[in-house]
Amino acid sequence: MNDIKRIVELFEQLGFKINWEKSRLPPCQRIEFLGFFLCSEKRILSLDDGKMKKIKKKLKKLRVLEECSVRRFASEIGKLQHCMKAIRGGRLHTRELIDLKNKEKREKSWDDKMKISKEAKLDVEWWIKNMNERNG
Repeated sequence: MNDIKRIVELFEQLGFKINWEKSRLPPCQRIEFLGFFLCSEKRILSLDDGKMKKIKKKLKKLRVLEECSVRRFASEIGKLQHCMKAIRGGRLHTRELIDLKNKEKREKSWDDKMKISKEAKLDVEWWIKNMNERNG
C-alpha cells in the first residue's frame, strides 16, 4: 500500500489529477467494466449476466421479424460486435449480419424497412443458442 501512496503522490506532484470516483485502490485482478467481467488472473473476458440477458432478449425479438428498419438492425448488430470479444466464435457469426446491414444501408436510408434474410436469422439463432456456453 505504501508503493501506491508514493505513486499517487508523485502523480499529483507532476500535476496529474486523479479521478477518485473512477479509481480502484488497492488494485484488483477482477473487475466489471462496460458490461464485461475482466479477470487478469485467469486472463478471461466475459459478458456479465445482465448484459447477456438484455442482448438475448433483443435477439429473440429480432429473430421472429420478417423485416425491420435498417437503423434497428444496425443497432442490434452493433451490440453483437461489442460482445464478440467475449463470445468465442462470435465473430464468425456476425459476418452475414454485417454484410446484410451494409448492403441495405447502401440502398436505403436508416429509417427504411429491410427484409431479414434466412442466413442472417441463422446467425441470430446461433448467438441465442451459444452465448452462454461460449462466454469467456
